[in-house]
Amino acid sequence: MSTPQPLPPEEALWDANDVACYLKASRAWVYMKSEQGVLPCLRIGGLVRFDPAGVRAWAMQGASRPARTARTKSGPLLSVAGATLAIASKEA
Repeated sequence: MSTPQPLPPEEALWDANDVACYLKASRAWVYMKSEQGVLPCLRIGGLVRFDPAGVRAWAMQGASRPARTARTKSGPLLSVAGATLAIASKEA
């Protein structure tokens, strides 16, 4: 009986670690977004796997959107070229 051979890298599914590495995000973030249905995934029994082409397409779709700004207690945040900067607010 022979052992199964691994799929070539271009055909293999990614796990959460692979996606986190590709997106430069935490594994917890990957699981959270896949659970929310935001990040496309495949569920195989209790496992969560990702199609590399689907993840790349999802990432490129998000990259084409303009950066969003958010507000915090310290003031608004400004996203510029991938960096998030806090803008200090003057309180009188």
